[in-house]
Amino acid sequence: MSQYLLQHFINDGCFSRVARCQDRDTKDIVALKILKKRSDDSQEPRELTMLKVIRGLDPVNIVRFYESFKHMGKTCLAFELLDKNLHQLLMERRGEPLFLQQIRATTEQLLSALRVLNTLGVIHANVTPQNIMVVNQKETPFRVKLIDFSSAIKAAKVQRGVTMQPVAYRFPEVILGLPISEAADIWSLGAVLATLYLGSIPFPQRCQYYLMKAMVETLGQPEDQILDEGIHTLLYFTKNLESTRPEWRLKTADEYKAATGFPPQNHSSRSRFSRLDDLVMLHPEEEKIEERTAFISLLKKMLCVNPDRRVTPIKLGLTSL
Repeated sequence: MSQYLLQHFINDGCFSRVARCQDRDTKDIVALKILKKRSDDSQEPRELTMLKVIRGLDPVNIVRFYESFKHMGKTCLAFELLDKNLHQLLMERRGEPLFLQQIRATTEQLLSALRVLNTLGVIHANVTPQNIMVVNQKETPFRVKLIDFSSAIKAAKVQRGVTMQPVAYRFPEVILGLPISEAADIWSLGAVLATLYLGSIPFPQRCQYYLMKAMVETLGQPEDQILDEGIHTLLYFTKNLESTRPEWRLKTADEYKAATGFPPQNHSSRSRFSRLDDLVMLHPEEEKIEERTAFISLLKKMLCVNPDRRVTPIKLGLTSL
């Protein structure tokens, strides 16, 4: 086990702190993630378990994990030091969106990372701009890696109804209580790509009701078969008495409050677009219409509310982005 000299803390989150450290022997600089929750020796943290599995494949577009150790009863994880995450990059750009060429390069790398996870049957379950880091923006612009496996889980072990992912990037399967598979990460990646294209988050950030409402209005209502299967469907939808097709309709805000006992939070509830095709009209001076059309076509495949029809990383690997 290496010995590290702590230089300064980079980030302080709810469940962990990340410090910039130097290996006393090699003088290499690393990012040391210190989990705040103490753990005993009988059960290692889930993140460590996932990292050990992934490390065996030595993936290119996933953060490199070096080692783990205990310090004062807390688990410490040593990683390669990366530059900044995509959320920080957008903040520096003051909301100015990325060019499609930059988004395309980012997409290819993240799909490569998700393909690795797919081969292992692992869901990352927290694909957001904060968990996608640029390796070195000055030397290798838009070379990125996926980080933070604290929420990662084997797809076979995911239980219906479990809450995953920040609201703005949360997949429909979680909201409706559907079976969750590796297709969930593709949805979140699609929402990330839309964020990069718009320069800001495309969907409501705080309320699941308004998130579902935005999905229905911009992407279309899930098919009756999907809604029939969801164990949480009745929280958001009710039987459509005025028509037999579709059998379900989205509840009003008042109906949602009556069903749950909680009023929906109407903060930043409006989507940035009324349908995905509207995004073709963005950036007409910077991007060719063919490139914009191809990108929107990709988003439609990724932001498909039916997980069974959502594109997979493997299929995207067989086509040109």
